[in-house]
Amino acid sequence: MKHFIPFVCIVAVLFAACKNGEPELKLKVEPSVITCPDTGGDYEVELTSANAWTADVSESWIKLTPASGEAGTSTVRIKISANKESAESTGKITFTDGANTTELPVTRAAKAPAQLSVVSETEINAPRDGGEYTIQVESNIRWSASSNVSWAQVSKGVSQNNDNVTIIVSPATTPEETVATITVAPYGEGKEAGEQTVTITRGGSDATSMSVDPAKIDASSDGGNYTVNVSTTAKWRAWTTWDVDWFKLSNTEGEGDGTFGVTIDPATSTGDMTGIITIEEVRTDNYKPVVSQVTVTRKGKAAASLSVTPTKTDAPAAGGEFPVTIKSNYPWTASVVGAKYFSISINKGDGDATMIVTVKPTTEEQEATGSVTITSSFGGEQARINIRRAAMVPQLRIYPVLISSTADGGEYTLNLTANCAWKGTSSDTKVASFYPQSGTGSASISVIVAPTALETSSYATLTFTTDVGSVTETVEVRRGKVQQTQLAKRLFSIADGKKVYISPGNLQYDQSTGKWSFAEYQYECIGLRARVRDLFVWGAGDDPTSEMGNILKNNDNFGMNAIYYQDNVYKPNSWRLPTRRDLWYLMGLRSNGIRLRGCATVNNIHGLVLFPDECWTSNGLNLPDGLTFKSNTRKYSANIYSVDDWRKLESIGAIFLPASGYMYNSALCEFGTSGYYWSSTTEEEKVGFSEWEIYPVYFMFSEEKWGDEIKKERITDAYSVRLIQDAN
Repeated sequence: MKHFIPFVCIVAVLFAACKNGEPELKLKVEPSVITCPDTGGDYEVELTSANAWTADVSESWIKLTPASGEAGTSTVRIKISANKESAESTGKITFTDGANTTELPVTRAAKAPAQLSVVSETEINAPRDGGEYTIQVESNIRWSASSNVSWAQVSKGVSQNNDNVTIIVSPATTPEETVATITVAPYGEGKEAGEQTVTITRGGSDATSMSVDPAKIDASSDGGNYTVNVSTTAKWRAWTTWDVDWFKLSNTEGEGDGTFGVTIDPATSTGDMTGIITIEEVRTDNYKPVVSQVTVTRKGKAAASLSVTPTKTDAPAAGGEFPVTIKSNYPWTASVVGAKYFSISINKGDGDATMIVTVKPTTEEQEATGSVTITSSFGGEQARINIRRAAMVPQLRIYPVLISSTADGGEYTLNLTANCAWKGTSSDTKVASFYPQSGTGSASISVIVAPTALETSSYATLTFTTDVGSVTETVEVRRGKVQQTQLAKRLFSIADGKKVYISPGNLQYDQSTGKWSFAEYQYECIGLRARVRDLFVWGAGDDPTSEMGNILKNNDNFGMNAIYYQDNVYKPNSWRLPTRRDLWYLMGLRSNGIRLRGCATVNNIHGLVLFPDECWTSNGLNLPDGLTFKSNTRKYSANIYSVDDWRKLESIGAIFLPASGYMYNSALCEFGTSGYYWSSTTEEEKVGFSEWEIYPVYFMFSEEKWGDEIKKERITDAYSVRLIQDAN
């Protein structure tokens, strides 16, 4: 609203009076007061001034344009905003022209209370066909209208002050009477005005009611057959969605009260299933038919539970029977990997069961593995029994391992113990044969040693080997000669004026008989033969099977026992170990000592040859006809002799020390390349401030070096023993 008051004529008269000498015109504003309602408004005033002027407002809800001007008459537009408070507001506009000031008071009424009311009917009865209805609203604020149902729609949502709202009611689709509520409420400010409601009651259609029983079917995982009862006076039909294939309906149409069937298939998976059966009224008009529903739920199958105990079987090589417990809540089948060597008592079942796994015995050297897999008929759940059959550990033992026969031969018995098949061979069937030559398990074996007319001893090795693992045992057969050629006893100097005899062979010990003997042949060296040994740790004359040397000062006990050789039995303590000094003298200090020694090969055995003192003459070394000898050599190939050659050298008293190596932790080392021979001498060495250690001394030879050494390490090493006998 604008308010305008013209004073042009008055202003012109006043200016004319000033020009005629009357007093000057003062600052003046018309009207002199502005009073407005709570809604505010737009106003105009005329300002008369003799000078340029400015204006200022005291409140922010007062706006004016312009805020300054030149002398004369000006129109000032004033805008008052609405009052939002419940109290009256006052303010002022101050005008100044430099010399004069005037004020324009402004009063704004208090905000009026919010009002909202529906002045038309608040209860409307609509027929089942619906219709269009209008409600009238009176208000001094903004407001909105809304409906709580979809079948009664309002024409407008938000309005202000007085206005009308149209309600469109849709036709009814169900037989029941329905009620809608239209709510008219303040929108934004003015909540205190409260809400107004209009109730619309719409009549129902003429359809009949319908009920079904049961409204829900809960089936187990096994499914089943169920009946649904329908109560109605109308025609009806029942159906389900196309994607439900786990149950079927029968008798799906009817009129009035009736039933239909539901057949639910057994579950094939673990998840629960839910489906909806819809039963609806069959209508021919436009009204929506009555619809009822039945919810069908089928439990899923229980998850497969499958286990086996134990999950692995470790069978020995002999096999055996092993029970396996199967726990299952479904039928199962069993499959086998490795049926070649084991079998199962059952290959299928329904629920819990006990299965017997039969593992066949083996004759194979390798272990075998396999498995039985149990598979559940539902879900494919599996459990496995891993089966391992140990490899056969072949065993073979033979006793005795040495058969000594005269030249007349004879029959001997071997006791063979084995856990598998075996076979045997003879290295020389002209010397010894045996039967049976093969078998399985333990056996008694007859050995036939053939008689001989030879003047030399004969040997044969009987070798028995298992078919599995190739475990080998040997038996040595020694057949004596018709006539024994005795080693010529010749003297060897070990000091000035002191001579000795050297034993006819290395010292041996037979663990099966407990007897000591000299090797039948000087070039004989046993090495790794189990029951007869010719390598000993130092000082083991009283304990020949010891694995640790007996370090005792001046311990010379290898000749303490009776010693057998051919037809002779030497009394205890008739032979002894040479001392370190004896060996020095024998090997080089005796007259022409270096000419009476040298390395050689006898019957393909490497070793060291020593000749007695008397073999050296003014014409040199006196040898049998046709034989030569290269002295003081380390080369085994420098002197090579056959058995017959060596028999000739033995006839003049030659001694041969075979290069029989040494034993370390049951391993034969340097066999055929080096000879290690104990002396009876020990040495003391200081190892601390007041501590001494005793070490044995030995003599060794090879193609690289020879001489005596102190044994400071590995006293478990076993060396050869060659004894001497002091001459009377």
